[in-house]
Amino acid sequence: MSSVAPTLDTPFEDADWELLIEDIDQHNFVPVIGPDLLIKGADPSRNLHCHLVQTLTQRFGIGPAQLPTGCSLLDLCSYLDPRARASDIRKAVQAANWPLPEPLTQLAAITGFDLYVSTTFDTLLLEAVKQARAGAEARVYGMKRPHTEADIASDRLPAPIVFQIFGQLDGTADCALSEEEVLQFTQRLQDPAYRPRHIFDLLARRNLLFLGCGYPGWLGRFFRRVLKVSGDLRDQGLFAHSAFSADPGYVHFLKRQSDRLWLKDSGIHFVSELYSRWRKIHPAEERAPVFISYAREDEPDARELADLFQKVGIAVWFDRSDLRSGEIWNQEIEKAIEASRVFIPLVSRRSDRTVKERFVHREWDLARNMTGKLVCPLRMDFTAIPREFAQTHTRTVQERDDLVRDVKRFLDGPK
Repeated sequence: MSSVAPTLDTPFEDADWELLIEDIDQHNFVPVIGPDLLIKGADPSRNLHCHLVQTLTQRFGIGPAQLPTGCSLLDLCSYLDPRARASDIRKAVQAANWPLPEPLTQLAAITGFDLYVSTTFDTLLLEAVKQARAGAEARVYGMKRPHTEADIASDRLPAPIVFQIFGQLDGTADCALSEEEVLQFTQRLQDPAYRPRHIFDLLARRNLLFLGCGYPGWLGRFFRRVLKVSGDLRDQGLFAHSAFSADPGYVHFLKRQSDRLWLKDSGIHFVSELYSRWRKIHPAEERAPVFISYAREDEPDARELADLFQKVGIAVWFDRSDLRSGEIWNQEIEKAIEASRVFIPLVSRRSDRTVKERFVHREWDLARNMTGKLVCPLRMDFTAIPREFAQTHTRTVQERDDLVRDVKRFLDGPK
């Protein structure tokens, strides 16, 4: 196998990375995310789907002799009772409490991506994009859902969209868990009567970046055709997965379609290299100009405010990942506050310092000791404005639009 990979792989030179990033910045690429990017920490073997296979085989007492070598979650689900497996997998996912994988957070931060396709049933990619980009939304396709609910209003994307093409593992269990169900979904998506038109029009016009999608060659061919059902199959695509090395026929099929290949790993290192190179070109995009500080219970209000800023083109940083350890706080939140030009504390009974000291008060203390920063408290209820913000102009929650206008005017002015 090792002797085959070098002849099949496509070397990436500096010029190749530069052209790829240029295309990404022009919104010409859509990442298609597979399960092999759902890693924990830096260890590729600590994968959510592998963890679920191990958990479920132990739960049901399934021995190695009963399963094929290298059994995937798709394989295992073909053996489990369809009536119970969705509930069992959902419980196992909740018990795992899987952190956001770094490859997903890196892809979410690349602003040239405004449409993502998730081939997994979890919400990890959606959570990563929401954490990095205000206004992000999901579109979930399903066999039981009206296909129009999975579509977008037009082929213009004012905010990032995560398209979960094989459904989502929620209470309806309307998602593809086995190979048979993946085929059912892909077969249905070929029918224009059941296909989200605007999303597939975008997919037809853009290039596809397959990452962590180690599907067998027969399924990979079929899936790629479905994504390009109304477009030219010879549009440029890029496939990153070392498993393709074992199927030279599939690799040659992809190369005949003008696709680029990365066979060094499942795509984890490709994402890391892409993010590192993109960040060097876009250093100013690392921190948002507006920081929203809020008590955890006020997160829905913080999200709505962030969406208002996103609609007028202003990037917002607010902690959606429940960061709490001192080291992470120092590295992430402190840097974000320092880099921001506008600090917006949401003042409510949940954030009242006189009730109890909260984590949010650390953010307030840090921001009020910095010079040259516009502080704009937003009062959510009748709670009194804290004394540290008493000399600043305060808006009420009913005046959010006025606050956004004020901040935009400030940011558009001289620095």
